[in-house]
Amino acid sequence: MKIVAVLFVAFATLTSGAFVATMNLATPDTTLATQQSAAQTNKNVVLYATAWCGYCKKMRAFFDAHNIPYVEFDIDNSQEGLDRYYSVGGTGGVPLVTVNDTVVKGFNPSRVLQLMQN
Repeated sequence: MKIVAVLFVAFATLTSGAFVATMNLATPDTTLATQQSAAQTNKNVVLYATAWCGYCKKMRAFFDAHNIPYVEFDIDNSQEGLDRYYSVGGTGGVPLVTVNDTVVKGFNPSRVLQLMQN
């Protein structure tokens, strides 16, 4: 059984409140080494997504399975999220992930893991 905690993150520029930050606290199918490596990184991971996108759902599941904390903006329901999406180079496709300042377009879990290890 997965235990998911919703973290409330306050940003000085956040006005709409339309974001979700999640972190999977326990997953039996994730190795301890993966959990420790994700927990030890100080990476700022942001997911720009929509509720209807299948690959966005897969990206969320990937983050959960690898115990990677992230902030999510639903670009359909958050003007701030949409503005941020365009400011980082979004061109209409989702999911779009940023790891610190590096943009990953589409569902590319191997690239995300690579960036998490750097």
